[in-house]
Amino acid sequence: MINVVVATHGEMARGLQDSIRMVAGEFEGFHSIVFTEESGIDALRDQFKSVMTVIDKEHQWLILCDIMGGSPFKVASEFSYQNEDVSVYYGVNLPLTIEILLSREGKSLEEMKASLTDVLPIMVGLSPI
Repeated sequence: MINVVVATHGEMARGLQDSIRMVAGEFEGFHSIVFTEESGIDALRDQFKSVMTVIDKEHQWLILCDIMGGSPFKVASEFSYQNEDVSVYYGVNLPLTIEILLSREGKSLEEMKASLTDVLPIMVGLSPI
């Protein structure tokens, strides 16, 4: 299964998760990670590690971050560089996240990335690394 993580500065990730719950319901394998002013990079890295406990072909991860180059993006990228079963995108938004959650069933990460490539020109600013 493709697990989805939304990682942002401030409470945006939790807000997206709450909004998605209201609009489309609960989703298994959907997580939010919040980077606050009080937390440092090590605490952020620990949050990712506590969420992404298993990474393999059966437990793949799609990470959606708010901005390229920000701390959540940098830490998420570390996981992506170390493992082909992790992919990171920036420019997260509500419609895209709902679309990903609704369409990931039965797809591999590679298939999901290919389907995102079809949508990316429409989603200005959303890009993979």
